[in-house]
Amino acid sequence: PIAKKPVGGYTFKLTQFEKVSDRHILSVQRDPGTNVVYVGFVTLFLTLVAVFFFSHQRVWVALEPADDGNIKVTTAGDTNRSQNAFDEKLAKFVQELRMQNKESEAL
Repeated sequence: PIAKKPVGGYTFKLTQFEKVSDRHILSVQRDPGTNVVYVGFVTLFLTLVAVFFFSHQRVWVALEPADDGNIKVTTAGDTNRSQNAFDEKLAKFVQELRMQNKESEAL
């Protein structure tokens, strides 16, 4: 009914019709950015392994002048895993620090 009405003095008639499929598929044959994405995936994986599987350890050393003219050394530490092993390492560090202090006093 609407196709039979003239538009601008012209009447249009459908002469041929080809049915289009219901699915439209986009196929990408080559993507030049895939290597960059894969490098990003590997980097993300390695950093997550480092965050979740390795122990984070911190040691603080404070040097303060004492009343007698010497220097007072205060040590502290913190870790997120294996606290007993960290306590042993920190004790060894403090012992080595004392040994170096005694050696420097002897000179």
